[in-house]
This record gives sequence, C-alpha cells and structure tokens, in this order.
Amino acid sequence: NSSLRLVAHWCMMLISYKVFEDIVSIVGKLDYMQVEISSKFIREKMTDMWGERPTLIHAIPKNIRTMRDINVLEPVKHGVYKVKKHKVDDERAIILIVATLIHLKDKLYLSLDELINDSIMFPFDYDVNIGVLEEANMFSFDRFGGELAISLKEEF
Repeated sequence: NSSLRLVAHWCMMLISYKVFEDIVSIVGKLDYMQVEISSKFIREKMTDMWGERPTLIHAIPKNIRTMRDINVLEPVKHGVYKVKKHKVDDERAIILIVATLIHLKDKLYLSLDELINDSIMFPFDYDVNIGVLEEANMFSFDRFGGELAISLKEEF
C-alpha cells in the first residue's frame, strides 16, 4: 500500500530529524493559511528558529528536495511550491499518524481536533476513527471539559 509506505517514511523522518519536523511545520502552516510556499520564506523562518548555521542553510534545500522526491510538494515556479495531498484510508497508517503526533507533541494527550489538523501532517487527507484507535489497544481515552483526549498507553 503506497499511502501506508509514505506515511511510515514520513513519520520516521519526523521522529528522527528535528530539522525536518520544523521545516514541515512551516510548510504545513503556510499551506493551511493558503500562502505561497517559498524556499526563501522557509529559510528565513528556520534561521529565526535555529540561528544562521551553515549546516542548516545546507539542510533546508535537501529537505525540500526530499519532499519533492516523495511527491508531497510540487514546484510551481523556481523556489515556489504547492502541496500535493494524499488520501489516507489505511487504518494502520492512521494509527501511525496518531501515535507519531502524540509522541512528538510531548503532551500527555491530544484532542481529536489536534490529531486531525496538525501542520506536520499537511500532506495527508485523513479522518481519525475512534473505534479504530480503540481496537489498536495503544491509546487511552479520557474527557476533559467535555472534549475527548487521546494519549498513548504507557507501554508505547
């Protein structure tokens, strides 16, 4: 399943490379705001976050290139991109997305809205089915102020 493979690689890159996570977050926010996604703006934002490091300046175009290579960014013109969305229906991929988000956010729990609308999962069009998450037996469910809160069980 190609969407499962893409989600798995995406989640592994997010967990393994903080710089990738930060670049992806910027791209996802720009996409959400329907603003032009330019390598120049990404470089400026990353320099604000990380400082002006030579390794960072070298890493940014490589990460953008990776996103182009895996078909989540398409060039519009030189240095400007648009997002290519991928529909995700595979339950295993959605479980992986949810587990990755909870792991990366370093919070005890996330709301359903946070799991669906996080900028780092910008390439994916997916719905979170609570029944699927319950069957996975990896998550705990609570209610805070009437809002469903989802967390990873301790053994995960």
